[in-house]
Amino acid sequence: MIRTIEELRKALSTDLVKNDAGLNNKFSLLANSLFNNFQIKKGERYYWMTEVEFYLYHDGHKDIITYPRECKAGMWFFHASGVDISFESKVEFKENARNKKMMPYLTKDAVFGGILLRGIVSVDQDASPVNGPMKVCDELFDRFDALSAPKDFPRIIEATKTRDVVFKDGFPDKRYGLNPYAEKKVESILLYNYSDIDTGQLTKDELVKGYKTYLEAKNRFVASE
Repeated sequence: MIRTIEELRKALSTDLVKNDAGLNNKFSLLANSLFNNFQIKKGERYYWMTEVEFYLYHDGHKDIITYPRECKAGMWFFHASGVDISFESKVEFKENARNKKMMPYLTKDAVFGGILLRGIVSVDQDASPVNGPMKVCDELFDRFDALSAPKDFPRIIEATKTRDVVFKDGFPDKRYGLNPYAEKKVESILLYNYSDIDTGQLTKDELVKGYKTYLEAKNRFVASE
């Protein structure tokens, strides 16, 4: 079990297990630890995490729907679907010929991903849970002082009093809302999220195969009292 911030940061480092069975165990350990041993502190308010979902891309785990990023372990990472607690992530950047912007360039050495927050609940008695990644993002990151460093910016802390909830796998069937047409989806992902891919190391066929594999990934965890 992970119990301290130092241990959590280490668990989010790029020292990741390189096979699916090992990753599933790592994801379970992280979910269990986040649900029971850590809280999110925002000013004077404290929240338990109640639902999380794991996304990770590396050469042995080509979950291509993961948003590419360059992050240190434990950083908040905001994207179009909500906010992640990020794994340590490394990806090259290259100018996109289409829009002239610096964008991620996918290579064999890329490693990136994070833990999407899908549900939280205030520790206040009888508080209503906040469910859905965008609702969670709005609850935690709604408004802050723009003229000085905010004192109430959300951060993960060690819980002063741990709890003992069990969790269940949140994917009885398939991931929700994903396009079943893998080739078109991968083309769309590469078009909007990347400058290009290193075709000397990777092929679109590999990424399509990875997409099909992780359409049914059971990487979502829900806490239950």
